[in-house]
Amino acid sequence: MDFSVQPWGFTLTSLNDFYKEINQSYEMQCLYHDIKRDTGYFADLINFRTLLHPFFVEPSINNERLRAQSGFFLFEPYDGTSCSLENIHDDIDNKVSLYNGHNEPIRLVIPGEKKQQILNELNQSLEINQATLFPDKENVASYIKNNF
Repeated sequence: MDFSVQPWGFTLTSLNDFYKEINQSYEMQCLYHDIKRDTGYFADLINFRTLLHPFFVEPSINNERLRAQSGFFLFEPYDGTSCSLENIHDDIDNKVSLYNGHNEPIRLVIPGEKKQQILNELNQSLEINQATLFPDKENVASYIKNNF
């Protein structure tokens, strides 16, 4: 394996040394302590290379909205300096899109005139509606006001 200097200016060996130095820093030790307090067990080593690629995160279910939505979050790493929102959207789209046999992204387009029909079907068939997805008082009240 060639460990020569990469286009970004450092070698894999120096990158590993850098990660090791970060993992042993006071700030990281504080982070590990907090994570262990919340989760119980956590190995004292974050592999920062895994943070270079997007991945899904299952959140702690600590409120009604997260529980109701049963969802995940997408962690997408960016340095925050060189990416516009459009570039971020395009990058995520490229990494998580499904493609057809012609290597074209598969798109699901819902015509605006079908929106209410689909919302009604979701509500009637699966009980998915504003009140079940957003179970706070304001959304439940709004759902009741608009539907009864």
